[in-house]
Amino acid sequence: MLDLIERNFKQQISEPVDSALNKANPRMWDQVLASFKKTLEKAETTYLAHAKS
Repeated sequence: MLDLIERNFKQQISEPVDSALNKANPRMWDQVLASFKKTLEKAETTYLAHAKS
């Protein structure tokens, strides 16, 4: 279960991070951090849903 959640997290975070890093601007790291937080929240929700079942 954890491997699947981790794999999905990596897949979901790679595109927004790659996109932000390829388009360097002053807000680049803010965008990366926002994407990370959003994706992490999704992963936590998925983990908790699986853990409760």
